[in-house]
Amino acid sequence: MLDPHHQDVVLHKLRIVPGSRLVSMVSVHVEPDATNGWYSLFFPDAHVMIQN
Repeated sequence: MLDPHHQDVVLHKLRIVPGSRLVSMVSVHVEPDATNGWYSLFFPDAHVMIQN
């Protein structure tokens, strides 16, 4: 299994709409984008990690 912290890992970007219910939970840990106010989370591609 690949290390999700490795620099060559494929990441997916999840964008969260400002004012949504999910933002109320995520905003404790993530700052909004300064240009558009959206929140973004990045996570490794689980399918690639499982195949290896």
